[in-house]
Amino acid sequence: MQSKQDVDSFVEAFSGSNRHIIDYLTEEVLARQPEEMRDFLHQTSILDRFCAPLCDAVREADVDSRTILEHLERQNLFLVSLDDQREWYRYHRLFADFLRTELTTEQSATLHLRAAHWLQAHDLLPEAAEHALASGDTSEAVHIIIPAANQALHNGELVTILDWLDALPDEAVRANGWLASFKAWSLIATGQAESGVSYIQSAEATLGPDASPLDCGRVLSLRCPLAEPADKIRIAQKALVMIGDADPLSRSNTLFMLGDAQDAVGDVTGAVETFHEAYQVGHQHGFDIIAAAALGHLAISLNEQGKRREALAVCQRGSAQYVGSQGRPLPIAGLIHIVLGELAYEANDLDQAHHYIQTALELGKQSAVMIAVLYATEALAQVQYALGNSEKALAAIQEAQRLAYQSGEYMWADADAALEADLRLRQGDILSAQRWVESTTFPTGKLPNLTDRFKFPTYARLLLAQGRPEEARALLAQREGLAKKDRRHRQLITIHIQQALAEHKLGSETKALAYLERALCLAAPEGYIRAFLDEDPALAQLLPHARHVAPEFVDKMLTAFGVSEYGSTGETRPYPHTPTLIEPLSARELQVLRLLAADLSAPEIAEELVVAVSTVRSHIKHIYGKLDAHSRYEAVERAKILGLL
Repeated sequence: MQSKQDVDSFVEAFSGSNRHIIDYLTEEVLARQPEEMRDFLHQTSILDRFCAPLCDAVREADVDSRTILEHLERQNLFLVSLDDQREWYRYHRLFADFLRTELTTEQSATLHLRAAHWLQAHDLLPEAAEHALASGDTSEAVHIIIPAANQALHNGELVTILDWLDALPDEAVRANGWLASFKAWSLIATGQAESGVSYIQSAEATLGPDASPLDCGRVLSLRCPLAEPADKIRIAQKALVMIGDADPLSRSNTLFMLGDAQDAVGDVTGAVETFHEAYQVGHQHGFDIIAAAALGHLAISLNEQGKRREALAVCQRGSAQYVGSQGRPLPIAGLIHIVLGELAYEANDLDQAHHYIQTALELGKQSAVMIAVLYATEALAQVQYALGNSEKALAAIQEAQRLAYQSGEYMWADADAALEADLRLRQGDILSAQRWVESTTFPTGKLPNLTDRFKFPTYARLLLAQGRPEEARALLAQREGLAKKDRRHRQLITIHIQQALAEHKLGSETKALAYLERALCLAAPEGYIRAFLDEDPALAQLLPHARHVAPEFVDKMLTAFGVSEYGSTGETRPYPHTPTLIEPLSARELQVLRLLAADLSAPEIAEELVVAVSTVRSHIKHIYGKLDAHSRYEAVERAKILGLL
């Protein structure tokens, strides 16, 4: 190191093949060992960790390896004990690197293959797979990787599976139905759906005319993630008939995809039943990745039915179930923690929601399941906004959109754009929300599913903010019918709240209170507080009049809205009417407004924006008109209420 200028790079590149290490170990260590000891060290150097029986298998020698290991430990020959029982060891990394340089390619391949066979026989499949690949024997590697990948799939280790399969010749993967299926599934689950299609085709090509119904059903189910919901239901049901009870892994996985499709077409009741069955099969046979995902989706569907408390119980059971040896949540529990965060958000427990979702985001990144990362980032944006961190919220939802486009998850990108429009609308940026409406499409005849659930609520809020309550009323009436038909009571709560606001703006107070009472009847028993807090604060004027429906629940919301007193008739004291913009401010007008709030004069604003003073005064006049204000102070105060500042 003393002779090196770039010490960091030298240390990083330093290994057992360095000539100084080789010279020292050759002359000062190996030369002093008997031949039998030198052979042992070389032969076992290919092992990252080892025990005496594994060393015996690799060496195929008569001398007991345990005796040699005890001698090496006494001699302090770079041996590191990995447990208190002195059962498992490893060599110092530099020593092992050096010993391996002394082996020929043929010797190394033979030793790796012996290690792979012993590890496979003792159910240490991940290590067996690594040694099989290192041996260079493709046939043996395929034989060992199939059960190893099957086990890794149970544990949600998708990146590990892809690493093994990428290390094999691609033609060997495509020629084997199991390996092609594993690669297709892992690519799709990690957001690489386009690449996964060709491996589905390869898996299908391995099915000969004499293929069993089980193999045909298993491969057919791979088509589910890429199909539209109605087609997915048909494919999944056909695959389930072929699979029967012969392959619990394929059955539980196909049931999960069927439940997802049922939810997407509006059959929430059917989805709940299917997700429950998927969990039962997966849990019974130890397929934790599917069982955990099924529990998460079961909770989502229950919440859609307006059963927040039951959904919470399901998630709490899952979070306690899927933990590691040190009590930390496993990566496969990522979705469960997202839903826990959403359910805490629904109850306005924002700190708890933030904790769950941050945990979920970390777990999603560990598992490399792109949907989990997108879902968690989306949920984080909502919580950050509710906590008052609007900049962090917008940054999070924009990051979600970037990841969605990058991974080809365009439906999620569309959903995230809707949520961004909603957040900007809450800030008073009506123009951005209007641009979003003009750039998107709205599915007709069905309620929003997980990936487009923000669209219609945001559109209704925009119509109300633009002073178009009659259009909002018509839209909401259509959505109400669909929500009742599908028994999506959580969405029905939001619809009724928005209907109450629309009728309030139209001056129909009796109808407004009737809709609000319906919303409270659904929301209060389950604790859906955010459903109200995420709407126009003008709702606080109506809530006291409906307090008799759920007094404690309404009081919590009034406190959150900032209303501390109200009369026996329900009249708030005081609570100003929250204005809405009939015509949105332009981008330039928003700039001028912010400078007005900074107490700059018209000439100073003109200098800041490099425009004429007369132009600034014209902008100020328009701002006053749109905000129904008559002074700078009044304009700034109204802008604050609207969230423009």
